[in-house]
Amino acid sequence: MKVAQYNTGTAGYNCPDSIFSDERYGYTHSPRYPDKYPNTAACSYIITAPAGNIVELALWAFSTEACCDRLDIIDGHPNDGRMLKTLAGDESLAPVRVYKSSGRVMSLNFTSDPQINRRGFYARFDASPKNDKENPSKNNNCPVENKFTNPWGVFVSPHWPYNYPNTANCDYHISAPKGKRIQLQVNYFHTEAGADELTVFDDAEGEKLLKRMSGRYDDSYTLTSTGNAMALKFISDMVTNYEGFSFTYTVI
Repeated sequence: MKVAQYNTGTAGYNCPDSIFSDERYGYTHSPRYPDKYPNTAACSYIITAPAGNIVELALWAFSTEACCDRLDIIDGHPNDGRMLKTLAGDESLAPVRVYKSSGRVMSLNFTSDPQINRRGFYARFDASPKNDKENPSKNNNCPVENKFTNPWGVFVSPHWPYNYPNTANCDYHISAPKGKRIQLQVNYFHTEAGADELTVFDDAEGEKLLKRMSGRYDDSYTLTSTGNAMALKFISDMVTNYEGFSFTYTVI
């Protein structure tokens, strides 16, 4: 697994790592994420799956200037591949989408104009057997990555970007250095209102209630802890499933 780190660019800003070779899965994002991307950004990424696999890309967060700042998703190499999709604006997570290459290579191009910056994108890629048609939502697993100590990160509901399962019961824990706080920002949130609920606690033990979240929230919604730890629990009932949620957390 590889997570994008920053390399020094040639235009006064840093692009994340751009080459992912023979990775089973990993994460990539726009320059400066979770802060706003710079003006006149031009970052390219090439993802190559192990032999016999294709690349599946799932957006976990997406917000750009609708007219002018875009992410191109290309099936193959940048120069001779087929355009799968061009994304811009705030609507690209609803409905949640997964993009698949036809071969083992997928490329991304992210560009921005000289004005108006937003947060950009965060995405996970997975290598998937070329002829595998199994729907990941058949299993009932909570996300493996549920404990977070980095200065920022992104976490999602089980089976994201597919609908969460029935009878989910998943825990998440975020901790920061002493004297710091944690801010959550919604990337996407849609659960069965009044039945499937994310409970946010203002401590590590899950004893101090901060917020119960159910239904819909837009991507301007934020929550901030009073201390340096948060615990979260997501529970769903036995009927009616939606896409669930994606959050970006930042230590402040």
